[in-house]
Amino acid sequence: LSVLGAMIMLLSAAASTTSSISGEREARTWEALITTPLSAWDIVVGKAAGAVRRQWFVPLILAVHFLLAVVFSLIGGDFLSPAILVWLPLILIPPVVFLCCSGTLLSLLCKKSVTATAGNMGIALLLWAIGPLMVGWFVNVFFDRSMRDALNDLFSVVFISNPVGMVTQAVGGAAGMNTYTTYNLFDFRDVGAPVFLLACLGSAALYGALSWVALWAASRTLARQTGRAR
Repeated sequence: LSVLGAMIMLLSAAASTTSSISGEREARTWEALITTPLSAWDIVVGKAAGAVRRQWFVPLILAVHFLLAVVFSLIGGDFLSPAILVWLPLILIPPVVFLCCSGTLLSLLCKKSVTATAGNMGIALLLWAIGPLMVGWFVNVFFDRSMRDALNDLFSVVFISNPVGMVTQAVGGAAGMNTYTTYNLFDFRDVGAPVFLLACLGSAALYGALSWVALWAASRTLARQTGRAR
């Protein structure tokens, strides 16, 4: 359920946020918006924030599900650490915010919503599906065993930024599927909750930085297109 929820959240954020500006162009309401005295930064941040707010439904389902799972495990049953209520927001919300920000940028760059949607879906697939598969194939085909083991360790560290993969590790560790309160960071090593928290925070910081870059680029693009202050 957590993996399905994560995939739906990411696909929804990639597909539904790109119409924030290009959709207004198609509806002939964009011209009215750009006559306001708002700066370009205020406009793009508002569009991205509205896109993030519209993603509430699936996170609510996941939150209720895991909250009930933790409560019933405390009453009596299979153990599920309450830490899962910390892991999932840290893992899932930052990449969703990033996709909303990149969707806002692509909505400015593309005249049609469908083009912007395809571009944002391409970013998600490249980051979390096609890219890792191609890198893994390249490492296993073109390097000998000793070098392959070292590169697989590096690849595992990079894979920490994959939200779907990290969700599986978070649920597995919180449910004691590996060992009690031990989290597996792919092929790299097993770690305790403090190190797993640092990994989640590092991934969140990465997506926070990428989100800021996307919004910065969007504000500069909008300022250039409309001749207003960034």
